[in-house]
Amino acid sequence: MRTKRQEGDLEVSRDWHPQVAPPQYLRTNKSNLFMIKKLIACFWLLGAVLSTEVMGQTICPDLTKSKVANLKDEDLELATFECAAKKIGKDYQHAYQIITAQPRFLQIAYITWQLEAEVNNGGFNQYFWNSSGEFADLAPDAFKEIGAMDHAALVSRAVKVAISDLPKMRKYRQEGTLDAFSASYKETSLGPLDHEFYKLTENVSKLRSSYLRKQLAALSK
Repeated sequence: MRTKRQEGDLEVSRDWHPQVAPPQYLRTNKSNLFMIKKLIACFWLLGAVLSTEVMGQTICPDLTKSKVANLKDEDLELATFECAAKKIGKDYQHAYQIITAQPRFLQIAYITWQLEAEVNNGGFNQYFWNSSGEFADLAPDAFKEIGAMDHAALVSRAVKVAISDLPKMRKYRQEGTLDAFSASYKETSLGPLDHEFYKLTENVSKLRSSYLRKQLAALSK
């Protein structure tokens, strides 16, 4: 489980300006002004075309504008999660770096969907035991972003409990067997939070699908 970010942020200066004069063929005069305007128009048109296709071709081939409009909410969630998972492929060792490098909507879909699936299947103990737990530091903000505030608050508490459990869970983690995983449930303090999670009334699926539709619509503009 990751408790803090380990990757640095790359900062790029926005103040760079070329210090040399432009080539002769780029200097504006009456004879080439029309041509420059024509080139600008062509580049603008090309950019517009690319921007409308970025959702479908660059990020997620199965999430074109027309397909998204016809997908049910649950199918949209699954398709977006699968798109993010395909970015990882079999490179599970670098899953954290790969997912956090994706567009924000893919991060949100992957992190929240995976946490729900793990906790609903085997509780928070399973979530933190498996590799999905490395996204725990990002999960509260991910739930906040889709408007699931109760889930965000509970996950934040779960992260703190999991960290406090680390000393007594270490021996099970080091053994790393299925029997050790089963035995770890007797030691973890996360059990009561599982029951709270199952009683939450927020419709995360509805919140997430609504968020995704808005994000994908913005990408297609």
